[in-house]
Amino acid sequence: MTASPFDSAIWRDALFDRDTAALFTDTAEVRAIMIVLGTLAKVRGERGEVPDIAAKAIHRASLELQIDPSGLAKGVAVDGDPVAPVIQYFRELMQAPEFAPYVGEGATMAQIEDTAQALRLRQFLSIMSERLGAPDTLAPLAARLKVSHIADADLAKGLNLGLAGDDADTTFVDFAAWMVTTAEQSAAKSPLAAALVALITGLNHSLQSARGTDAERLTRRMCLPQMALALGRLNTLAK
Repeated sequence: MTASPFDSAIWRDALFDRDTAALFTDTAEVRAIMIVLGTLAKVRGERGEVPDIAAKAIHRASLELQIDPSGLAKGVAVDGDPVAPVIQYFRELMQAPEFAPYVGEGATMAQIEDTAQALRLRQFLSIMSERLGAPDTLAPLAARLKVSHIADADLAKGLNLGLAGDDADTTFVDFAAWMVTTAEQSAAKSPLAAALVALITGLNHSLQSARGTDAERLTRRMCLPQMALALGRLNTLAK
């Protein structure tokens, strides 16, 4: 088996949940970051904070450009941050040096990453809501997925997220705790289901233990996607 069971070709049919897996790939992460960058430029252009022609060019490019995730590896290894190399490649691929400096302007790397993560978790919640048949129960959790730290109502509206309120760290650890509770309440009772519940619980312990430390963000990157994939598969086993 591969180090991550969700990457295993041998265990694919046992563990793979196509709907949730599509949300937690390198390509999906890059795409979410680009959506945030494009929408950020768009709303800032509409307010006159960025030249309109630049804002429109950046927004259009965010929808059209294709960034190879493997090209980000070197930058991430050096800085431990996926957003900075995405912005660098975005600026290069635009081939518009007069507009490139505005890409990413108006938010920090952490704000962009957390907001992009909120976009993917919102889609994950939508899948879970449909499967569990509990939209009212999950609505309060969905409402906590917000534009991270950025008091920008226009950006929140453009991304269909809430306006910044709770800090992103609190939101994500609470989201992880919800996944544990949901897993423990699953109707699936096979050995595979029990293993998935144990995996979700263990990953949540790692995530919660790292809270407030320098390792919190990296631990969250490692744990949340695997927890979501495990819960997605567990949910299909219960049917």
